Amino acid sequence: MAVRDTLDNGNQPPVASAPKPMKPPAGSDGTVRKALPVD
Repeated sequence: MAVRDTLDNGNQPPVASAPKPMKPPAGSDGTVRKALPVD
């Protein structure tokens, strides 16, 4: 959750960071998030 908030906040504003990043970046964030812990 923390990683996602940081990426969303840096890419777009907090308002659009809640509803939008939840669906589109779901796959992208999921891969990045898994790659970080896995590494």
